[in-house]
Amino acid sequence: TLNHLPYTYQVLNELNKIMIEEYCDLVSEYSTRKYSAIVQKAVNHIKLHFESPLTLQGIAETIPVNASHLSRKFKEDTGMSLIDFINLNRIEAAKVYLQNNASSITEIAFIVGYNDVNYFSRLFKKVTGYTPSQYRRNYSTGEEVD
Repeated sequence: TLNHLPYTYQVLNELNKIMIEEYCDLVSEYSTRKYSAIVQKAVNHIKLHFESPLTLQGIAETIPVNASHLSRKFKEDTGMSLIDFINLNRIEAAKVYLQNNASSITEIAFIVGYNDVNYFSRLFKKVTGYTPSQYRRNYSTGEEVD
């Protein structure tokens, strides 16, 4: 009976991956369904490419839509500017890296799309109330840091 255990583990592992992917797809679909099609496309693009250089003009070109129209519609649907949304997503990603990764703050800043670690640190503190180092330290000691 032990001969089939690796196969069972492999099947369960694959099933787990499929379930996680489907769950993430549903969460993404549910969280953006109140947005217009244009804003949904912009949100999806940002979430898929947050680590890349992102600009209003560049995102508008990928949809394709007029940049001014996208800017207005994005603010109307989400309640925040496109740049604020990009920054919020990058900071959320950085929090995950800080919790689960031994990379330096500088490396994490680059990974999530910031070329200036000082700007990243200031923005991180503005959004979370902590510097990246404080956040990592508090998370590792079990303090509440959300």
